[in-house]
Amino acid sequence: MDIRDFYRQVSSQYYRETFEETCTLSSVTRKVRTRRVVEMLDRHLPIKSILADLGCGPAQFAEPLLERGHSYVGIDISAEMYREMAMRLLGSPRATFLTGSVEKIPLPDSSVDAAICIGVVEYLRENHAALAEIYRILKRPGVAIFTFPNLRYPIYLLRTGLRPVLAPVLRMIAPDLRDTVYVSGITHRNLWPHRFLREAVQCGFTVRERCSHGYYPRLFNHRVPSLRFYLLMERWGERFLPGMGANYIVCLNK
Repeated sequence: MDIRDFYRQVSSQYYRETFEETCTLSSVTRKVRTRRVVEMLDRHLPIKSILADLGCGPAQFAEPLLERGHSYVGIDISAEMYREMAMRLLGSPRATFLTGSVEKIPLPDSSVDAAICIGVVEYLRENHAALAEIYRILKRPGVAIFTFPNLRYPIYLLRTGLRPVLAPVLRMIAPDLRDTVYVSGITHRNLWPHRFLREAVQCGFTVRERCSHGYYPRLFNHRVPSLRFYLLMERWGERFLPGMGANYIVCLNK
């Protein structure tokens, strides 16, 4: 399945999980990840910056960044993903939405102060083109934040090894699962953080901050007992297993 077709099909589900009061593991993890990235931007981004959200999806970062006085450019390969947020922000002069790929960003050289690429690189076959494009569009000194699934997380290591065998079988025997990333057959990688960071440095970036989150066991997109319990597991995981959460976050400088 083509990645554009996949996200066109799941766009409404992503919007619900991002903005509605659901308590599935995906929705809770996405909300926590959004909060962690916004906090990181608060630490490293000057006021009234121009930020590109690459692979913006339902554009959950748009309103928090606009509230902080920044200008927001949301870019995604599927306009269906950001359509509802673009309508909500139709009258905002500091919000822009474009259709495009992180490997060929429709922005000029040195045009933004910051770029975030949240949950995107895992859908690419390799990292270099995206890293080079983001380096190109950033002013100096620009801030870039990436997140990706962490292969240090034991369950992801297991799932990565089993996917080539399990996914084709599940597509045949469980058609309802075909819309999940794991079963769909689209490109989806779990990355070793040290390898990604090495590539980023080779492209000219310097590493400014890094962390991981997502210590709640995640075999399926099941319901979480409570956000409080999820956050308690986050605190334990960060204390005793630093760098081994399901999602890795890295802040880079040009």
